[in-house]
Parts: sequence; structure tokens; C-alpha cells
Amino acid sequence: MGSVPHSSSDFVCKLCLGPVSDFFTHCYGCNKLSETAPAGLWRHVVPMTTALNPSSWYSRLVAYKTVGGESMLVLAALTSVYLTAHRSHLSSLLGGNPSVITVVPSTRGRPFEQHPLPRALRLATALRDHVIRAVSFVPNATIGRQEYKPSVFRADKDTVAGGRIVLIEDTWVSGSKALSAAGALLEAGAAAVVVVPIAREIRPGFWGADHPYLQSSRSPYDVNFWPR
Repeated sequence: MGSVPHSSSDFVCKLCLGPVSDFFTHCYGCNKLSETAPAGLWRHVVPMTTALNPSSWYSRLVAYKTVGGESMLVLAALTSVYLTAHRSHLSSLLGGNPSVITVVPSTRGRPFEQHPLPRALRLATALRDHVIRAVSFVPNATIGRQEYKPSVFRADKDTVAGGRIVLIEDTWVSGSKALSAAGALLEAGAAAVVVVPIAREIRPGFWGADHPYLQSSRSPYDVNFWPR
């Protein structure tokens, strides 16, 4: 499990808090998405951790979907503690206390009740009664890796209208699905959405072992740290 570097650092993407090359403020994926995604939405993306791929933490994030067990409990505990520790920060971004906790839906047609992420989150007593279905993926729809496309998601207007929503994602790669789901919630009438990825995936082989971001992400993890 890795720390998330602070977004004011020169080597951190100002949008998704991922690593960037020298002299750039945005990573490639964010440059593409920011052309169409609502500008204000980026300030509402707050990863809990970084996950170097490969690493034992990344392996847990993959394993919980098929193996369950301890990996599910770890995700539930981390998410519950993080959301509790940063409730005031989340409320500040949302303009009030969160009213809905939901997840980025499966794009493989898996129903919400069978989706491993809400099942994992409901293992935490503090989250159990608050994790609900608020958005689903449109059958047979498609979305690209760096594409902002809210139309591939369908939000429940009765559930989200006027709501302040915490949208949980397990692993942030390009951000296209998470941001598009957030956009669908906003278009359905949500007052505000904060996207909270459990981990921001980082591939050291792409950036190089000496990149300052990677050095920072390997520092001891502190659940009380707010990366924004």
C-alpha cells in the first residue's frame, strides 16, 4: 500500500494525482479526458492510496474480485476508516454531508448485488446501510480508455436528485469509467459527486524506479493524510 503524493508537488498530475513527466502539469490520460469532462470534476477525485503494479497491495485489489475473504475485509476496513477520518473534507467538497455512497458499476453486465465492490464495502458496519445502487452501465454500450462518456451509464434520478454522492472505485487506471459515471450522476440531478478510488494504479516500469513520484509513494502510508 502506498501513500498518495500531495497534488501541489511538481511531479504530480494536478487532476488525478498520478505521476507526470518533467515540465507537465497533467498526465496523458487526464489531458485527453479534460478536453470533454467538466472542469470542476477533477478537484473531486481523491485517491486513498497508490498501488504499484506489480505489488502485494495491487494483487489484493485484483484478488478481492475472485477470491474474496481477507482481501475483501482489507478493502472494507480501509474504506470505512478513510471515509470516517476525512468526513469533513468530503463534506466540504460536496457542500454538505454525504447522502449516498455508491460504486462505479460493472461494465461487464454484472448486477449491483453481485458486484464484488459493494459486497466488500458492506462488510464494514459503518458502511453497510449506506452503500446503494445509484448508477448502472447501459447494456452493450462501449467506452474508450481516455473517453468521457456519461451516456454509457444510467443514473437513478429518484435516488440521486439533489444528493451529495461519494462514488467509490477500486482501482483508478485512466479514469474514464469513474469520471463518466460521475458525470451521469450529475446529469441526473446530483448536487455534487466526489470520486474516491481505493487505489491509484502506478506502473513503475513506465516511469522508471528513480521517478520522484515513485519514491514518495513508497513512504509509510497514513490513512489520515488528505492528498488534496
